[in-house]
Amino acid sequence: MFVLGIRLRIPRWSSRHKSYSGWVKSADKTNLQECFVREFSAGGAWLTLSRPADIPNEFTLSLRKDGTVQSYCRVIWKLNKVIAIRFV
Repeated sequence: MFVLGIRLRIPRWSSRHKSYSGWVKSADKTNLQECFVREFSAGGAWLTLSRPADIPNEFTLSLRKDGTVQSYCRVIWKLNKVIAIRFV
């Protein structure tokens, strides 16, 4: 971030990792929607979805379609096709 021509370093709570494909599953496991996971960190991530309005406030995010790598999530905010989540 630049302020008055000076580069400021803003510390992060945790480091971020590369982007992933993911799958969002509702609690009853009936709704499965593919997503693009970005800004992934130990505390949460941003998801890009085709239908974010269909996503409940709490859901399971899988980083593999077979569900072997998954985490329970809570929505922090939604904006257009992007939602921010926190891992719980």
